[in-house]
Amino acid sequence: MKLSTPVALLTASFLICLDACKPHLPAQESPPCALLNFRVINKTTDPLLANVREEPLVIDGKSLKVGESTRATFTFDSQNRPISSTFTAYGYSDYNRSETFDYSPAKLTVKTSYPSGGASEATFPLNDKGLVADVKYNADGFAVEENTDSYRTTTTIENGNIVRRETRKVADNSLFSVVRYEYDLNRQNLPNVAPHKGKNSRNLPIKETYLSYSGATGTPVPTTTVYDYSYLFDSNGRPSRRYNKLGDGTGTYEVSEYEYICRQ
Repeated sequence: MKLSTPVALLTASFLICLDACKPHLPAQESPPCALLNFRVINKTTDPLLANVREEPLVIDGKSLKVGESTRATFTFDSQNRPISSTFTAYGYSDYNRSETFDYSPAKLTVKTSYPSGGASEATFPLNDKGLVADVKYNADGFAVEENTDSYRTTTTIENGNIVRRETRKVADNSLFSVVRYEYDLNRQNLPNVAPHKGKNSRNLPIKETYLSYSGATGTPVPTTTVYDYSYLFDSNGRPSRRYNKLGDGTGTYEVSEYEYICRQ
């Protein structure tokens, strides 16, 4: 993907797939600095997700304009665990929220507040390593199997990276989806904002291939969606921007910016 931009780069950001709807938390692998704050700013050409699109961008020879679609900010304690987060979605205000995370040896309590004034509280049992107890982990701390009433997800790890994630229906063991991941083995991954569910991949993802079998009938032929990522880096070698052309045929582009504040 060829790209250029006439505006000054912002300091940073991280694409949060709306896993941000799940709680985020405990001890994560050692980051390049002890993070105090980490911010992810997502921008898009999609008018449904970004009502205001004024930032000019040239990607693949196309002159486009992007606008902010979501923003997430995480604050960490001295053990590199998130203790609070805020999330704003400009196209879908129902997702807006603030969260706090309270840790004890045996449980994590997540308190969520919403702009409407509503609030909720959820408690998650933790194992002796500070990880969510109902997930299976390998000896290195990666989540390798997770089960719900309807689905079973298994994950394959190679050389410190998640390379495949497969989900099957519990009822008949049929494939529901497969995700394959490829990495830049010379670059370290973004910070782990959900260490309660195990380690992140060691390296920076550059390609994700999604195979969806959910609509398949008879002989399963999946719907394939491919995401290719390219990055810019700050003076410390950390990702500062990620560019992505959505592989779903819509012609939509996304930009993610990453901001890091280290603990002094």
